[in-house]
Amino acid sequence: MFKDTAENVDEDFGIDAIIIDFSKAFDLIPRNRLLTKLAASGVDSRVDILVMEFLVGPKQRVRLVEQLSKGVKVISDVPQGSVLGPVLF
Repeated sequence: MFKDTAENVDEDFGIDAIIIDFSKAFDLIPRNRLLTKLAASGVDSRVDILVMEFLVGPKQRVRLVEQLSKGVKVISDVPQGSVLGPVLF
């Protein structure tokens, strides 16, 4: 595929590309809605509790030089960089 693309560029053919960035989509999922859908899906209640503990509780803070802001509860997002994140998304 890359070879075809390179040849098309060399021969002055136009190339169309569609790039989809889902990184911001992870930030827009309300956690309470996600937990409600998970509970309604019929998964084992132990899995539901495990996911709830994974999602509920984290707070975001900002550090500027040596000052640390007060923690703010996160209400919408799916944690990125985890194995569970894409599954929940």
